Amino acid sequence: MADGRSSATAGHRWSHLRRTLAEPLVIYLFVTAVLTMLTWQAVAALLQEGRPGVAATVIAAVACMVAGFWWNGLLGGRQRWWPAYVLVQSTLVVVLFVATRIVVGVDISVAESALLCLAGEALGTWGNTRRGFTLAGAYLAAAAAGVLLMTPPVAWAAPLNQFGLIAATVIVLVVLYNRADAERLRAEALAAELRASTEQVATLTRNAERQRMARELHDTLAQGLIGITLQLEAARGHLERDNAARALAIVDQALTSARGTLASSRRAIDDLRRNPDDLASEIGARAARFTRETGVRTAVEISGEVALSPQTREHLLRVLDEALANVARHATAGQVAVRFSDGDAGLDLQVTDDGRGFDPDAVGDGHYGLVGMRERANLLGGSLLVDSHPGRTSVRLEVPR
Repeated sequence: MADGRSSATAGHRWSHLRRTLAEPLVIYLFVTAVLTMLTWQAVAALLQEGRPGVAATVIAAVACMVAGFWWNGLLGGRQRWWPAYVLVQSTLVVVLFVATRIVVGVDISVAESALLCLAGEALGTWGNTRRGFTLAGAYLAAAAAGVLLMTPPVAWAAPLNQFGLIAATVIVLVVLYNRADAERLRAEALAAELRASTEQVATLTRNAERQRMARELHDTLAQGLIGITLQLEAARGHLERDNAARALAIVDQALTSARGTLASSRRAIDDLRRNPDDLASEIGARAARFTRETGVRTAVEISGEVALSPQTREHLLRVLDEALANVARHATAGQVAVRFSDGDAGLDLQVTDDGRGFDPDAVGDGHYGLVGMRERANLLGGSLLVDSHPGRTSVRLEVPR
């Protein structure tokens, strides 16, 4: 467990190091270049004044400050030692101010520029937070105080305007950079959530596909094979009683059923491949096919808008197929009415026959037609209503808006 945490910490640090080198590297190089240029000018002036010891002090202070910038940045900035870091950098600024402004009086703003760099670093480290703005404000206030201290009151306007313009530019740029960085991190988090959601959708899609294939297998193969199995069992019983003629007749019926099941399977595959867009035409075509295969008259009535999603069309057509198949197997009907409407209240598909009827509550195990239709109704957010008595059976799918 500890090894895992150590590895994760090392990976985080390496990730931060790459990000630090890739994104704000230019800023660190710019800060280093500015302080180096100002230090060179200050050292040159100090050497002209005959102050090599003070020049060496300035060089050492600036070198320590620049090293601190890089060290703090590469380690992430927000560390437990940040108060000590602020204290050390502030002390180096005081050393620079005393060396260049008080001891010798060189007119080079090394200390003020260092404070401006520290203000930008505070916002870069802590972002647009209260702590970041507080530290930046303290550094800028100290820099402004230094400018005022070393300038006569009558000449305050020009240096304050110049310093204010530079400070405002730096702060605005850093604040905008922080906002852009926060948006980037938010985009990365959203992208990670999107990837997780995509994987979840893929899992749900696979599960839904399994359920769909289970329903398709029932609608085609399972029902046909159940009928064939019952016929073959009956044929075996007649053979055991030496009634070969009856057994042969049942075998012929089983062969006919097998051919019908094969044809139904092929039709189901064709329907899945076709996925028709014109729902009204498809309902009419399936009703006409039912009439051809069974001889039962079928009336079709369609009204309203029928431009539906592929999933909704598929579920509706499968419910229609199952309802018609049940009529063909069990109803002994002479006429069937298929009605479909798509109105403000929702979708309404109704299949009504004039057959012998059945008791929906008495359907035994192993008969999954009603189960499959109810599953499809649930997937659509609707309900399946079955009303049956001798002379009239109605199977109705209602999907509210």
